[in-house]
Amino acid sequence: MLHLEPPIRPWLVSGLICALLLAGLPTRPVYAVQGQQASALFHASLKLSRTIAPTLTGETPDILVYEAQFQGMVSELKEGLTSLEGEPLEVTALIDFLNHYFFDVWGFSFDRENSDGREAGSLLIHSIMDRRKGYCLGLSILYLSLAAQIGLPLSGVVVPGHFFVRYDKDGRRFNIEVTQHGVLRDDDSYRQEFSVYETNSYYLKSLTTRELLGIYMDNAALAFNQQGRPDLALPLYRGAIALNPRFAQTRVNYANTLARLDDLSSALLEYRKALKLNPHIPELHYNLGVAYGRKGIVEKEIAHYRLAMTLKPDYIEAAIALGNAYGKKGMFDDSIAVSRDALRLSPNLAYAHQNLALAYFFKGRYNLAASHSEKAASLGVPSSERLTQLLKTRL
Repeated sequence: MLHLEPPIRPWLVSGLICALLLAGLPTRPVYAVQGQQASALFHASLKLSRTIAPTLTGETPDILVYEAQFQGMVSELKEGLTSLEGEPLEVTALIDFLNHYFFDVWGFSFDRENSDGREAGSLLIHSIMDRRKGYCLGLSILYLSLAAQIGLPLSGVVVPGHFFVRYDKDGRRFNIEVTQHGVLRDDDSYRQEFSVYETNSYYLKSLTTRELLGIYMDNAALAFNQQGRPDLALPLYRGAIALNPRFAQTRVNYANTLARLDDLSSALLEYRKALKLNPHIPELHYNLGVAYGRKGIVEKEIAHYRLAMTLKPDYIEAAIALGNAYGKKGMFDDSIAVSRDALRLSPNLAYAHQNLALAYFFKGRYNLAASHSEKAASLGVPSSERLTQLLKTRL
């Protein structure tokens, strides 16, 4: 049930984060807590939804309504278990039981139209309960919250751009994919699909309740950025870092927002903190390169673009940026080489053609410069007026 309410203010978000921290959220996986703490993830997620919904959707959920709905679902699950005869269910049978209620009886499903969770309807817990649709993180939070209530030992796991649920106990380990009706998958399938190459990162680790909520806050901040509200994203990122200080991606996202607000010094500080946590994120090095470029520190700009491409050889954005940075340093042969490599991956990269036009001009190869300048213009990125005029005097 919803009613209209004025938008929130940043200090309210900060206040909620402090309250959640002081409440002593469990520092163990969801399944390892008992009693009221077993509901901590659901209640904290719902409170966060209640706090940020007015700005994201213009509405405010009635927490009591959704808490009652959740308790009703828990009662239905427990009654279903009680009605089963015989010995307690083996773990895979218990998962099948929860899957039946979650996906078949209650009709929860993956929202394919908003798979990244930045659409409020797929992000906010109360909205997922209303619509019976959500993205990977929101669905997993609700699934984990229900599993904890029936003694099913599950935890949450994050990989780049995705979130899933895991069983890991007594020598048995498998993952539950809530976006695919609860299908079971092993770690290697996620490692391959989401390019998790490093073994010492935060990815593919079972998360505590606090860490999971920190990732939820991180995703909420992304939604505010998507709406053009970085002022509200910042306190959420700070809260996410407080809850989950070891997750490098949150610091990257926080730094990106600071850079978007032109606070480059603070952004560089956060990027460097993220680098200490996980130096294997290609996008981190790319964003560091952009920030150093904006500060005019071209040597470090080039170094981080090159690291980004070492980690991700087909990183087209980094290749284009590197070609431009080489040009700024007068390293025209290097600019030509990296820009041509990018065009081999995708021949219609306007800015790669623009990099080549400039490099070839300063190498004195004016016909090639003109050809790439015209190609860049045909792709919607005309070369600079100065280059156009200079070419006219050389051809």
